[in-house]
Amino acid sequence: MKKTLLLCMVALMVVGSPLFAAGLQETAPAKEVYFLNFKPEIADVYETKIAPVFEAETGIKLKVVTAASGTYATTLKSELAKSNPPVIFQTNGPMGLAGSLDYTADLKNTNFYKILSDKSMALGEGDEVLAIPYAVEGYGIIYNDAIMRAYFALPNKAVKINSADEINNFALLKAVVEDMQKNKAALGIQGVFASTSMAAGNDWRWQTHLVNVPLYYELRSKGIPFGTKTRDFDFSYGPQMKNIWDLYLNNSTTAKGLLGAKSVDDAMAEFALGQAAMVQNGNWGASQILGVKGNKVADSDIKFMPIYIGVAGEENIGLCVGTENYLCINKKVSAEQQALGDQFLTWLFSSASGKAFVKNDLMFITPFNTFAENELPTDPLAKEVIRWMNKSGVTSVSWDFSVIPSEEWKTQFGAALGDYINGRKNWAEVSRVATDVWKTEFDLSN
Repeated sequence: MKKTLLLCMVALMVVGSPLFAAGLQETAPAKEVYFLNFKPEIADVYETKIAPVFEAETGIKLKVVTAASGTYATTLKSELAKSNPPVIFQTNGPMGLAGSLDYTADLKNTNFYKILSDKSMALGEGDEVLAIPYAVEGYGIIYNDAIMRAYFALPNKAVKINSADEINNFALLKAVVEDMQKNKAALGIQGVFASTSMAAGNDWRWQTHLVNVPLYYELRSKGIPFGTKTRDFDFSYGPQMKNIWDLYLNNSTTAKGLLGAKSVDDAMAEFALGQAAMVQNGNWGASQILGVKGNKVADSDIKFMPIYIGVAGEENIGLCVGTENYLCINKKVSAEQQALGDQFLTWLFSSASGKAFVKNDLMFITPFNTFAENELPTDPLAKEVIRWMNKSGVTSVSWDFSVIPSEEWKTQFGAALGDYINGRKNWAEVSRVATDVWKTEFDLSN
């Protein structure tokens, strides 16, 4: 009995010793949320601004890993298979969700879901809520209105209209752009459009965003509802896409042969420095413009117009508005980890600190009821998206690229566009890639 008592006393002394306690503290796992981020352009905001404040306010670390541009799908697959997988990850819509169903937790009882303004915006299966949108975005042709006003003030301009606001179809856009290109010296620009970026991982503006416009018109003409997967893609509005594609290429700051080395950052810098009057991109590009050293474009001159391609009735279309930005929580991590994920997302979109980051740094147009009007983004492109969404008689172009059957289709179509630029393919061959690879990839994934 005495021996047993002695052993117990020794054990208590060891456990109670400062050395042993310190050992416990060193090995105890800290609370941490692993977030796999989709957007490289905002990675720094998450890593250097949001993560430190979140930890300071909650005691929870935020681990942010960002996939390289154009690699998110493969990165997500590999990260989910690891022993320490992401707690929070993103999906790009119905197609992306379909490939992640083994990992998506039901979010209907989360605080994050409770603050979603329009519950119908969430994606799910049956009565389960599996993905929640966190931002509504818009894209189109961004233009510098100061340069446009300078053009319309030219005494020798070849068009009868007098402002960019009057451009409402492809014919007018083409006439203005080609005349501006002829007068680029007088306007002090290197070209009307910024570089058509075709560097590796930088062609998403074309193989996803630009192709969305002819895809939208085709699906609507066939009566196929938004978000519905289809094998039947004829690229029937391909000739119209060629209209705008050629306009970009032939009226650019950069010769065709050099576009393979150009990035999106290059294009946005050209616009910010006043070297180009127009650039196709979305409201997320505001930070790229405003953050360029030596930016010459006033906030009030940063405007949007729709991507006109030459379709009857396009006078009544607006920007491409929607989202591919849905957040999911990994059901394969522990219940505690899932709760921490819910805590971070709720904090980001409802706390005073989180909402300030969303407004001022991330610049999201959010779908949550926690944001007052004065907490919405005030950057010029976000305001332009809101303006176009509220225009009477104008229909926004939905983000139909969510039904593109695979990343491989985007890769091959982007490569075909590059081959067209360099003269290795004609447009008929580009069209065959679009339709044939679509069917192949659809069959492989269904």
